[in-house]
Amino acid sequence: MSKSHRMAERQVSFHNGIIFTNRAISVREQVQLRIERTENMWHGALRLGFTSFCPSHLSQCTLPPYACPDLDRQLGFWVAPLPEECARQGDMISFWVSRRGRIHYRVNDGRDYLLLEDVDVSKPLWGLIDVYGQTVAIEMLGSVKKGCFLTYKVSCPPEALPDMEPQKPIPDINPRPPDSTDQDDEDCIVCFSMAADTVLTCGHQCMCTSCALIIKERFGVCPLCRQVILTISQRCPSSSKSFVV
Repeated sequence: MSKSHRMAERQVSFHNGIIFTNRAISVREQVQLRIERTENMWHGALRLGFTSFCPSHLSQCTLPPYACPDLDRQLGFWVAPLPEECARQGDMISFWVSRRGRIHYRVNDGRDYLLLEDVDVSKPLWGLIDVYGQTVAIEMLGSVKKGCFLTYKVSCPPEALPDMEPQKPIPDINPRPPDSTDQDDEDCIVCFSMAADTVLTCGHQCMCTSCALIIKERFGVCPLCRQVILTISQRCPSSSKSFVV
């Protein structure tokens, strides 16, 4: 670990690279990092997750060489590997835990993907990162929390409201399709009080019906990828049917 505690680099072999966040991470707070260096002589890549154990109470001497399968089998640890194609040099990765205990991740500006389930969110959680395999060095970029079109940098003032002019959607570089059963897990990103039960033209399921209609009328574009909203399909929790609003 560098003196600034921002850079973590594995010096030898392909393991013994487990690090933690320096404080507990709140639910839906996105931990962000960038992969600074990789090497192709090893198999496997970055492993991400959370633990309910305060890292200051863990001895470095007793930490195992691998997060998987050593730590993910222990009570209070939830860790899983990223696909190698999602951990290339220069990629920025965000990961977080939802209110229902599901760990999600995103690579660059791609979609959100499910990594792991059944995390106990009733206790404080620290982010866990295993600089493993092909991943040699990472830079910690801090964390953010989103709401109502504002991205809040932790301990920093919120950024300005983004420009809502229609733009071409950013290509999705993630190799795996999203888990459609998991999309009902998140709240509406506008009001944070209702479930995100609508699917926009671009495929994002991020708003409740009321907010989706307001955003379509006022802005006309998806708040995530800014693709023009042509249709709004509402998912009914008690039925698999959908209809266009």
